[in-house]
Amino acid sequence: MYPLFTAIAIFIADQVSKRLILTWFSTGEILPLAGSWLSFTRITNNGCSFGLTFGNGTTQFLISFSLVVMLFFMAMRSMLPDEARLQKWSISLILGGTMGNLLDRLLYGKVVDFIQVRTLSVQWPVFNIADMAIVLGVSIYCGLYLSGGMHDYRSRSASCSTGEESSKLIPSMS
Repeated sequence: MYPLFTAIAIFIADQVSKRLILTWFSTGEILPLAGSWLSFTRITNNGCSFGLTFGNGTTQFLISFSLVVMLFFMAMRSMLPDEARLQKWSISLILGGTMGNLLDRLLYGKVVDFIQVRTLSVQWPVFNIADMAIVLGVSIYCGLYLSGGMHDYRSRSASCSTGEESSKLIPSMS
């Protein structure tokens, strides 16, 4: 239940923050928050992460892709055993972020971004709360996979049909 709440909370926080930015900021307006390394900057992004585009059909492709990703992860999450908490949390982060950016694409045909981070030598692409959730969720998920800590979603469906408890892990790549 709590991982589902996480997806909804991410979605709401993302959408509320974007509405506030759209209301209070003009396009390109900058509000420094922490010196020169963190600011709010209102922009819109027609592509996906880091401005990647796919030609004229980018928006339609990303809407379709987002729906497929959401359906895939919702199905996979529902098949995970209860013990796979961290895996469920990572999927919930991905789902919440995907829902936030999907709604922007459906409403505006593009995504509202506003968080600007600069370090001494790097200026990161402008992003939003949904992007942070997706990156964090994918990072946790990949970390679990690479460390051999992933629960096998197939074990739940197998145990449901046989009535057995199972806590199989996906074997590590080593």
